Amino acid sequence: FQQDVKLAHAKYPVDPTRIGFDPIAAVAQHALWVDSQGKEGTQLFLEGYDLAHAEFAGCNLSAAKFVRCTFTGADFSGSDLTFATMQGCLLKGAKMANAKMRGATLIKANLMGADMRGVDLSPVPLDPKGPRPYWASRLNAVQATGANFAGAKLVAANVRRAVLRTADFTDADLRHANIQRADLTGTIFAGAKR
Repeated sequence: FQQDVKLAHAKYPVDPTRIGFDPIAAVAQHALWVDSQGKEGTQLFLEGYDLAHAEFAGCNLSAAKFVRCTFTGADFSGSDLTFATMQGCLLKGAKMANAKMRGATLIKANLMGADMRGVDLSPVPLDPKGPRPYWASRLNAVQATGANFAGAKLVAANVRRAVLRTADFTDADLRHANIQRADLTGTIFAGAKR
């Protein structure tokens, strides 16, 4: 019996404790980087880390970059993720309530069952005379089945080709949001602005 599956180049989530990574110190360095406008500290950039059930509630993670990280059940409630990148991240069941995520990038993220109540994913204004007057949040191709976006602000957000089955957008602000080719099977829009 010969196995055709080749795993030599597969990428597995990295357990931070096995490599001596200290998430608390990394977040502190990132906060210093943000507060000093990049003159001190270090921008947080993580790829492939497993930070399931991590506690980031209330942290300033603006402009942090997370690529293909696992945040299953993690708590980002009330955190500042303005301009943050969470591309391809697993955020299944994550607590994101009332997080500031203006201009965030969540392309191909998995938000199944995530608590996104009151999240602010509205655009960040840029130069009104420039080629791009604002920077919109990007949720292209997210998997958000069963996610709760009640009261969230997704003004002008790009949510193209997203899977939003049974997601709850009660009282959410979706004005000018691009939801072309999104799967809206069973999606709840009660009281939503569209």
